[in-house]
Amino acid sequence: SFLKTIRTNRLSGAIFALFQHFINGQTILEDVWFSQSATNITYNKKIKISNYWNRKELLNKNENNYSKEDLTQFFKFNTKNIIEYFNPQNIHLTQTGGRDTRTILTSLLTNKVKPILFTFGFPTGRDVIVAKDIANKLGLEINNPYLTKPNDETYQKLVNEIVSLSNPLINLHRAHRLDAIKKHVDKYGQIDILFMGA
Repeated sequence: SFLKTIRTNRLSGAIFALFQHFINGQTILEDVWFSQSATNITYNKKIKISNYWNRKELLNKNENNYSKEDLTQFFKFNTKNIIEYFNPQNIHLTQTGGRDTRTILTSLLTNKVKPILFTFGFPTGRDVIVAKDIANKLGLEINNPYLTKPNDETYQKLVNEIVSLSNPLINLHRAHRLDAIKKHVDKYGQIDILFMGA
């Protein structure tokens, strides 16, 4: 039967540890794949799989139609549209030392929005130190909730809560973030909109 043939992919643990998700269609199971981006699956008495777009096409183009300024304005415009559409009264942003959250912060500030920042992890961690430095230089409020005494039992409860939500493979290794978000909400109450980096 089908169930007897299911085997674990021996490389999946290493791939997931390195990339924090599975890549190239691979899953935790051997010979079981997920559909990749831009996959078109049709069925008409027969399954047909094709791609409506191939990211490799971008590498083969010798043209660059967009300048850095074009992309900056596009991102700023999108942020403005999100804010105008949802009309949030309080805006929060996860802040680290990473480019993604710094880019979002720049876009918010350009749109005259001063978010409340919060960062994950121990206060001595590099991301936390950089995030606090950014907040202090810009005069922004920052919160750093973290697990003060992490242990197996606490972590297991957080993991179980994530598993019960859906799509658990994405964030099991980041259960401490769920704890931080809960503590942040406890401190600030209603959060109308939360911007997050990758």
